[in-house]
Amino acid sequence: MVDGRSVSVWANDYFTPMLKASVPNLEMHIYGRGGHGVGAHVPIPYARWRERYLDWLRDLGFLNKPGIETKAAADVATFAKKHNAAK
Repeated sequence: MVDGRSVSVWANDYFTPMLKASVPNLEMHIYGRGGHGVGAHVPIPYARWRERYLDWLRDLGFLNKPGIETKAAADVATFAKKHNAAK
């Protein structure tokens, strides 16, 4: 069975190269306490992950009205253009 520390190390190994490559819109949250299936009623920061997720979606524009380009789409297009120009 994988414990929380192993998953955190894997997540960091995945996140770090993306951060170094300036991939847009990255976020990573590693909580010191919590676990899979922790409900919102638990009084620890991990229990507010749903709110953090909605904050992230809102920030990227995914909760805008349909038909409006998201910040995420614009950021990825800019990143792809720079990445393709560097080749």
